[in-house]
Amino acid sequence: MRFAGLLTIAILLMSAVSMSAQDNKVDFSGEWVLNMDKSDLGRGPRGRGGGMSPSKLIIEKKENQLVVKTFRKNRSGEDVITESTYALDGKKSENKRRFGKQISVTEWSEDGQTLKISSTMTMSRGDRQFTMELTETWALSKGILIIETTRSTPMGEMTSKLVYEKAQESE
Repeated sequence: MRFAGLLTIAILLMSAVSMSAQDNKVDFSGEWVLNMDKSDLGRGPRGRGGGMSPSKLIIEKKENQLVVKTFRKNRSGEDVITESTYALDGKKSENKRRFGKQISVTEWSEDGQTLKISSTMTMSRGDRQFTMELTETWALSKGILIIETTRSTPMGEMTSKLVYEKAQESE
């Protein structure tokens, strides 16, 4: 009987430590606006910048998932919204894209302060197909969301560092 009581206490303590470790992870939730002046859109192999970087992100943590809405401007100046869902437990996530699909896996740093999203995008346009590897590292620093990205494409490697600030709430 005494052993069962000690075992129960040990299990409860381990559960509390495990739950505390989960709570120690950064929460990226909120509305974020790109600061172009602080960002480095990078250069691709053909000298172009990092491309159509999202001007705004709306991030929501739901249970063990991260739901990310990205807002980009198209050539007409209209918002193009893309929604992605990432499992935060290391399981594969699949998100549909305009010309294909993106398979992603997340990995937390040991201290829970950085999230790495590794993705493979398979796309086709007409009779052409290609694959792009994408690695994003997300971190919060003094209330600023920094997303560093490396893309490996058939045209070469491209990198960028996007800096997002929390959107001001309207009163």
